[in-house]
Amino acid sequence: MVAVRYGLTDVVPIAADRRPDGTLAYLSTDGAAAGVAMPDRYDPESGQPWTRSRTACLPADYAARIPLLINGIPRR
Repeated sequence: MVAVRYGLTDVVPIAADRRPDGTLAYLSTDGAAAGVAMPDRYDPESGQPWTRSRTACLPADYAARIPLLINGIPRR
């Protein structure tokens, strides 16, 4: 819908799955993008600073992991 409305050509919609009874399954980030080709390079003009380069991405990624490590959420 957003891609069509705004003429975006590089947006990939990810639709929620339906359960056998027809209800929508919760679309979490875990596995939501399975089967979708993800970007393989950084965008130096991105509006999100952590996606501009590897050196910008890593500190943001590590900072996001700290609460998970402190709270004992195991890695997969």
